[in-house]
Amino acid sequence: MRSARKRLGFLLAAAALSALLGCGYSFQSDSGPIVLPEGVRTLAIYKVENPSLEVWLEPSIRSKLRDEITRRGQVVWADSSKADALLYVVVQSFVLTSDVKSSKDQTLKYSAKLKMQANIKDRLSGRTLWRSGLIDMTQPYFLDQQAQAEQMTVELAVRELVDRMSQNY
Repeated sequence: MRSARKRLGFLLAAAALSALLGCGYSFQSDSGPIVLPEGVRTLAIYKVENPSLEVWLEPSIRSKLRDEITRRGQVVWADSSKADALLYVVVQSFVLTSDVKSSKDQTLKYSAKLKMQANIKDRLSGRTLWRSGLIDMTQPYFLDQQAQAEQMTVELAVRELVDRMSQNY
């Protein structure tokens, strides 16, 4: 009897967690606030360079980046002509790949892969103040989950970028 209750409790907890993750809910990063370089009080997202054919990628990165930085606090946004520093993002690649195939050579599992990097430059001098280094994010998905996986890949890559911004300059 107790074993059946424990099993039922476990199954209910697993179902609740699955429902939360399946509906797009995600746990927030526990990193601290953004630490801007000395003398920088205002920031602007100047450019998101996207050489891929995915036209939705640039506005998605821009929006998620601004939201994540704002959520963490400590940043005052300004127009790019007035900001102390400018944030540049370069997408190196965004690809969808097939990872797992059946014995009949049918794809069963896919991955969305995003590689990008960013840097912050002083607006007046053009001097680079900070570099993110390469961010390489992969999100596996099944065929009917492509759109969600694409957005989750961008969201996770942006979080990683902002996590790095909370480290010392």
